[in-house]
Amino acid sequence: MLEHLKRHAIRADAFFLVPAFILYVTGMALVVWNLWRLDSEGDVSEALNPVGLLMVALGLVGVLVAAFTLRRSYSSTLVIREDHELVVRGIYRLVRHPIYLGTMLVSLGVPIGVSSWIALPPMLLLIPLFMYRMGIEEGLLLEEFGGEYRAYMASTKRLVPFLY
Repeated sequence: MLEHLKRHAIRADAFFLVPAFILYVTGMALVVWNLWRLDSEGDVSEALNPVGLLMVALGLVGVLVAAFTLRRSYSSTLVIREDHELVVRGIYRLVRHPIYLGTMLVSLGVPIGVSSWIALPPMLLLIPLFMYRMGIEEGLLLEEFGGEYRAYMASTKRLVPFLY
């Protein structure tokens, strides 16, 4: 069963990666275009939004802390290794998917941080893709760790501490 899930995860990862890459590149290109336009019209610093910049900073810190906490269990692809460890310490006590949370904060924070409202829609479209990928990842972890992962799911929020 795990082999079937692993093959499904590889296909699901491709379904995630291609559209996510296209949306992210589109959003960032729109941010650059908007900054270039603002620079040619006046002062770019007027467009800076501290809320978005804070989102970027928190997101980057969250991703780095989570990746460091995972150490050798970290992978940018959906994979279960032979020596895979279920990590439930550190930031993983607060949420099950802090790397997705951090990546979403950065993805949304960049256009908000530079007031590039035209770049926000493609970045918002990344959220359902991340939710899809989280579901595939959780299926793999349930298959690998069973009741241990179910207990972790029951005691820890998926994405937003204390809420969801």
